[in-house]
Amino acid sequence: MTKRLSLLMVLLVAVALVVAACGGAAPTQAPAAAPTEAPAMEATEAPAMEATEAPAAAPTEAPAEPAKKTFKVGQVTDVGGINDASFNELAWKGMQDAELDFGVEINFLESQQQTDYEKNINEFLQQGYDLITTVGFLLGDATEAAAEANPDAKFAIIDVDYLQAPNIWQSNFSTDEAAFLAGYLAAGVTKTGKVGTFGGINIPPVVIFMVGFEKGVDYYNQQHGTNVEVLGWSTEKGDGLFTGNFDSLDDGRSFAENLFDEGADIVMPVAGPVGLGTAAAAKDRGMLMIGVDRDWYNSAPEYKEVYLTSVLKRVDLVSYQAVEALVNGTFEGGVHHYTLANGGVQLADYHDNASLVSADLQSELDAIAEDIKAGKLSTGWAEFMGNPPAPAEEEGAMAPEFVWPEAPAPDGPLAGIDPTGQTVTWWHNHSGSREEKLQAIVDKFNTENPYGITVEAVNQGHYGDIRDKMGAGIVSGDLPQIVVGYQNDEAFYASVDALVDMNTYVNDPYWGLSEEDKADFSPGIFNQDVHPAFGGARLGFPPNRSMEVLYYNKTWLEELGYSADQMETISPDLFEEIACKAAEDRGDGEGGYIIRFDASQVAAAAFARGTSVLTEDGLHYQYNTPELVDYFEQIRRMYNNGCAWVSPERYHDAEFAARQAIFYIGSTSGLPFAQGSMDEAGNKDEWGIAPQPYTTDTPRQNLYGGSVMMPKATPEQELAAWIFIKWFTSPEPQAMWVEASNYFSPRYSVETLLKDYIPTNPKYAEAEKLLPYAEFEPQLISYSDVRNLVNDAFQEIINTDVDIKTKLDEVTKQANELQDEAMQ
Repeated sequence: MTKRLSLLMVLLVAVALVVAACGGAAPTQAPAAAPTEAPAMEATEAPAMEATEAPAAAPTEAPAEPAKKTFKVGQVTDVGGINDASFNELAWKGMQDAELDFGVEINFLESQQQTDYEKNINEFLQQGYDLITTVGFLLGDATEAAAEANPDAKFAIIDVDYLQAPNIWQSNFSTDEAAFLAGYLAAGVTKTGKVGTFGGINIPPVVIFMVGFEKGVDYYNQQHGTNVEVLGWSTEKGDGLFTGNFDSLDDGRSFAENLFDEGADIVMPVAGPVGLGTAAAAKDRGMLMIGVDRDWYNSAPEYKEVYLTSVLKRVDLVSYQAVEALVNGTFEGGVHHYTLANGGVQLADYHDNASLVSADLQSELDAIAEDIKAGKLSTGWAEFMGNPPAPAEEEGAMAPEFVWPEAPAPDGPLAGIDPTGQTVTWWHNHSGSREEKLQAIVDKFNTENPYGITVEAVNQGHYGDIRDKMGAGIVSGDLPQIVVGYQNDEAFYASVDALVDMNTYVNDPYWGLSEEDKADFSPGIFNQDVHPAFGGARLGFPPNRSMEVLYYNKTWLEELGYSADQMETISPDLFEEIACKAAEDRGDGEGGYIIRFDASQVAAAAFARGTSVLTEDGLHYQYNTPELVDYFEQIRRMYNNGCAWVSPERYHDAEFAARQAIFYIGSTSGLPFAQGSMDEAGNKDEWGIAPQPYTTDTPRQNLYGGSVMMPKATPEQELAAWIFIKWFTSPEPQAMWVEASNYFSPRYSVETLLKDYIPTNPKYAEAEKLLPYAEFEPQLISYSDVRNLVNDAFQEIINTDVDIKTKLDEVTKQANELQDEAMQ
């Protein structure tokens, strides 16, 4: 999330947040009546829904009859609000139709943030609502929890089909069917013979549109003997163009303009609001686009002249039909499929561009639609899902071998630079067995590279030691060609013009990464070393990452009456409760949680409680948020109550193995050491890992790690250093490094080379499942000093009775002063 598929399936969260809702509004209970000015969102060819005739008023003296029940139906929105011009609004449209047709009472509650989901659902439950509809993937957990806790209640959820509770009306959409029609249509209308598409992130709910679209174009070519080309996606390769986000209109414009420049005259963006940038570009260029999910002609009419059509997901049918079943007494939970055959997906009207679609083309589209409905014509999606196209994922296949280009490059920005015979010094922080295994990998490079490059990997101590030596080297000029460090180290070295902008090498047409290589990197990790404060310079490159996780003793947990399942959704309150029981069980002042004072733990706690240690613009610190005040209050309370204690040891795996703690928080890179300590102590307890205790709807994890940087050197040394970095971050060496270090690789394809490693290291696989929820610590130049400031303040809070809010205000002020000084 194969890693590309399993990891990205979990990443459905990221898409659903944006595709299902955009923007935000305060949690508010709406009036029972529908908003009078809600934008119309009617899709073409909607099934006729005739309103029933209201019964005439009864004569005043007629015998009394039992009053007909008026059903109450509520909708809980995602964070986009009821008028998001997307799923929330479409679902509400279905509710409004049901109100007219069935006389139900409807209402909605808006969610401003994910923590509102449970609260809003419970509000409707407390008011006795007969059906509660929730909108989008992010509400899945809250909906299922409420359904399980209230088995007699009825729920419906939009665009979710994996929940287990039997009282939830679930839904999925065969958007590949309508996208196939859109591809055929585009191929029939294009004047240039080229059409394009791009997505937000390479995950199934996005790719399903792109696969269907390309297959539709291919089918047009088969039927007409043409050669219309699809730019931006290849089903055979399983990859294409992806912005990596669902909110940047600038990306929507630039990606579309690139496709237009390559000859496409029709583009289908599958990236939520990003597509508005595409619409603007199409309007400027006189081109066309195809919308997705809703009819863009209605939702963004300022660009109405550019819409050829839209691929519709009839979200309104889900809420309408669930209400209809409620009223008719036929409501059943389970998955309900929405297809071309039942009107759940379809193409929107052509509106202002209807003249571009000939009668013959429309006749062909009608016939194709019938063939798809009858199962006579494949959209390609089932085959794509059943047979992943990436060669590295096939049975027995390996990742492609590293290619060694001939040196020097004949042309391009690095033409004529010869790295032959260069010696590259790498300052790193790895020691012990990890250093020995790293040296074996470096020796492999030194032996195999055809340029005679020699890499000398030298341990220079911890990150702080390396930082000090780099400072001295910048003054003396005695610097390595590769050095490890965090993103704030990158900012510091770059501020004195000591680093190479690695974009020059990453993007070089001869020595750089291919587009396939770039797409193989996790986008968040790949872009973490790109610094907006330095003009978008890439100041480092990621060889590995670690994550903050909660280590727990499973055997002890169960002895105390808890289950491992509870750890998957562990809250701060449950964390404290279990730690206190473990401390009481041991009875000697230990047994609970070993406090970790590190600033990375504070950042992790901030993420897990729905905030950050940075302001929204990312330019300043905020350690005094209510969420962090609450965190520090809890840890102090646990310490004062004997539920948490302080160890003099830097690492806590030995104490964990000695049952001196049921919990400690540490890096995933320490997983082997935890098991090694258990074995050494002869402790047969089962143990596991869990997310940082969290209050958000899904975990938010702190992912961190040093990157490798290239201090400025001669052109030959710089190129030789880059060649090694490129090789070291290629799949085969990365698989070796994962096995040596237990770090996460930033590359998806590496998992195909770990088929023996992962089954024998189940904790690694458990941790890997949390990767989609990862966020990152500050890149700010002052962060090294601020980390020390936070560590000292944390210890003062635990060891004295200082007022926590006052102390955190002071820390925030001092941290921002350090940042301002560093930027002067």
